[in-house]
Amino acid sequence: MPPNEHEPLLSSIASPAESTKVSTPSVESVITHVEVPSRVIEDDVLPETSTLGRTINWPSAYILVISRVIGSGIFATPGVIVKDVGSVGLSLTLWVIGAIVAACGLAVGLEYGCMLPRSGGEKVYLEFVYRRPKFLASTLVATQAVFLGFTASNCIVFAQYTLYAFDVEASDFFRKSLAVGLLTAITILHGCFMKTGLYIQNVLGWIKVGLVIFMVVSGLFVVLFRPHGHSESRSQFPAGPDLWKDTDWSWGVISTSLFKVFYSFAGINNVNNVR
Repeated sequence: MPPNEHEPLLSSIASPAESTKVSTPSVESVITHVEVPSRVIEDDVLPETSTLGRTINWPSAYILVISRVIGSGIFATPGVIVKDVGSVGLSLTLWVIGAIVAACGLAVGLEYGCMLPRSGGEKVYLEFVYRRPKFLASTLVATQAVFLGFTASNCIVFAQYTLYAFDVEASDFFRKSLAVGLLTAITILHGCFMKTGLYIQNVLGWIKVGLVIFMVVSGLFVVLFRPHGHSESRSQFPAGPDLWKDTDWSWGVISTSLFKVFYSFAGINNVNNVR
């Protein structure tokens, strides 16, 4: 067997003392008494290093994913996507494609999460895979989080919905100021009062689940049972050839709409960030 088969995939640099020991005439006797690390990748996996340890349980993890996916994006983007693509058929097709791609991404995230059970999510995974040049993965993740993150846009959408609920006409500066205040309050809450933040998140998450179930049941009731006093038409949903009527098949519109679908599924791996 070649000598390099006894070395790990990511071997560490030998110290001067070890190199001196290897250069001695009794090198064979030294190698026979030294435990050679295996080539399995688990030898390079580090456990959780956070001083707080694991802070969430299974119910909180479920609510964390549900609250992140069923958020501002899923309620704000469907109408915009239908308006852009021009037809309900293409819009539903893009949602199915986006769900399949999101499921593939979830499978990759689960694989990395089981292999590297540490807080940090994509930052930890990229640092493990791409180790040279140093700090490249950390810089890329930080840049992506600052310039391409979804949190700021979600806060702006939440501010718009809040002002609309209270029937308040506000300027763009006021909406953004409310979004910044919301983001600051959430950061302080989860940074300084962790248990309180988890409790509030769980309560709001279950309320959101209840509202979604209520909307689904209400929609099924309207479709399946015709309420009294309504016209013969039960639904405005197109059927047959009308399903693809006025479709815009340009690649620019399709790609932009597909990115909006991905935005709605963002956060499905959010539980990997906080263990």
